[in-house]
Amino acid sequence: ASAAALLHTAARGLVPATAPPRTRLVALSSVPRLCVLDLDECVWSPEMYTLSHMPSRPLIGDLNGRGEGVVGVHSGGDVIRIYPGALLAMQEVADGLHGEMRMAVASSADTPLAERIGRAAMELLEVLPGLTMADLLRRGCEDGRNLQIG
Repeated sequence: ASAAALLHTAARGLVPATAPPRTRLVALSSVPRLCVLDLDECVWSPEMYTLSHMPSRPLIGDLNGRGEGVVGVHSGGDVIRIYPGALLAMQEVADGLHGEMRMAVASSADTPLAERIGRAAMELLEVLPGLTMADLLRRGCEDGRNLQIG
């Protein structure tokens, strides 16, 4: 689209969302200020209460065609991975396609170990190359109060 068309679109209250591989328009007035995601079996797998080891050994792979990054972390014999749809949603927020919307997560991790594993996984798993899940979640909420685990 031409610069003039993009300016006209922006003036009408729409934001061009041009992240590959699609182009769409998002009405800023319809975007919530906060999106809260449940972690276990919604954002990632497996459920943290089933794990008994702190995350280690990153698994490098494709981040939805956006480059290579940490797509999984080993926890004992399991691998913690973000679901593709959740990853796409977080990438769109990282790209600013939903205006000023911030993200938060919630989990009912039922043991202190499950909570520690979940928090450690967020510090390692990447949304975009060099941008961890924790980095994205801290945007606009640096004190971490939007990370409700346990």
